[in-house]
Amino acid sequence: MTMPEESSEDGFLITRAVLITMSVAFAYIILVVGLMIWCRHRRAARKARLNLGSSKENGGDVDLKNCEIEPCLPDKNSTTGGENGGVSSGRARSKQKNGSAGGKDLASNCPDNGQDKSDDTVNSSKSKKSSGSGTVLEQLAVPRSAVVELLQIGKCDFGDVYIGKIRENDCRLPPPKESATQEPIAGDEVGPSTEVATENERKSPVTKRPSNEELNAIRPENDYKPVMVKALTKVKDEHCCGEFRRQLELFRTVSHRNVVQLFGLCRDKDPHYLLLEYTDWGDLKQFLLATSPITPPNGTVENKKDAASKPPPLNIPQILALAHQIGRGMDAIYKARIIHKDLATRNCIISSDFSAKISMPALARDKYSKEYCKHRNQLMPIRWMAPECFQEDDYSIKSDIFSFAVLVWELFTNAIELPFKEQTDEEVITLAQTGKLEWKVAEKTPEALHKILTSCWSANPKERPSFSQLVVAIGNCLQSEYPKEPTE
Repeated sequence: MTMPEESSEDGFLITRAVLITMSVAFAYIILVVGLMIWCRHRRAARKARLNLGSSKENGGDVDLKNCEIEPCLPDKNSTTGGENGGVSSGRARSKQKNGSAGGKDLASNCPDNGQDKSDDTVNSSKSKKSSGSGTVLEQLAVPRSAVVELLQIGKCDFGDVYIGKIRENDCRLPPPKESATQEPIAGDEVGPSTEVATENERKSPVTKRPSNEELNAIRPENDYKPVMVKALTKVKDEHCCGEFRRQLELFRTVSHRNVVQLFGLCRDKDPHYLLLEYTDWGDLKQFLLATSPITPPNGTVENKKDAASKPPPLNIPQILALAHQIGRGMDAIYKARIIHKDLATRNCIISSDFSAKISMPALARDKYSKEYCKHRNQLMPIRWMAPECFQEDDYSIKSDIFSFAVLVWELFTNAIELPFKEQTDEEVITLAQTGKLEWKVAEKTPEALHKILTSCWSANPKERPSFSQLVVAIGNCLQSEYPKEPTE
């Protein structure tokens, strides 16, 4: 007779346990959703206070949607931290509006006093950081009138690219850092004067770089240097602005003989100009095409001349010297903890003294449009990229090493054709994703470099060598196999 009572009691206990569990789960969901809303509200209020300084003096309430869009580079008024601009003055104006009757709406969006205190601490640190970056930008400022004879050569991701001239007195060369100063390694130049120059550089101590005022007193007033100008025209594109800032930081930070120098930054009016070093011989890819013993397909060379005026083809020691110099420049970029992302002969330049320098024209829109493919709404040089880059958007120094091996392949083939020219861009992506894209070194590549260059194309980034190892391997090959090879 007790069985029905026990079964009814067990059913009640089970029902109560289920109700308690569902109540706890429902309360947890409400807590998580409320926390997300509160965090979003606090972040929006913080951005409103930070960006209020860049709004108009007599403006009304701040549009939070517009507050999330930050300028590519801070204006001069905002970087000086004066009374009419800056984060600190913007925060002061926001507090005045919060205390007035007209600022009730903005005050209602702000957290309580305790949170306001912690946010002010964060804002003060951001203000110091922005003022420091503003000081650096002021040091790089160059008047737009200093750049003359601009000639457009193409378009990059974020705007137009020009070549022109700049007065040497107006170049704002950043002082080299001690970490960026490196001893040259023998083998990067082929010629009798290489060893003497190397010994002198090794023995000479690191001296302090003269200031711009001291250099201006020495330089002639009308002395001009070639310059490459990259204009930022797509100011509303977040990706383009980020790429502009990344290239600015790359060439501002790295100081090396095989990396182009940053001459300055024109930001007195739109569009902003990034001024980079250029050379008399220009694009390395065009130089390789001009010296190729084989006529490139479709007439790729810019200036078609008669066979009599065609320069002689490069020999293997000269090709190894170019690869060695570019490897040293990339090693300096790696030591600065920066990634290039688009290493190829088209993004290097060469001078009449046979000195190669790493640059970043990235003429993806017109001149070298066939070497770029639109993938995931971005123009990518997929034939030069490691598989993990366009699969997982994972860029690293190992992906630059992958591209460097492709660059060496270009050097030995005189860049007369694209890698895997028989496959389309979609086929290259598919083969790379499935691991069926087989790279092979060029025919003229010395046997001593076959193994290390092949390892650069390994599917596993950890199995790829470092730039230091590549530089040593190329230098040893140059010295051991071609010790007395002439330069001409």
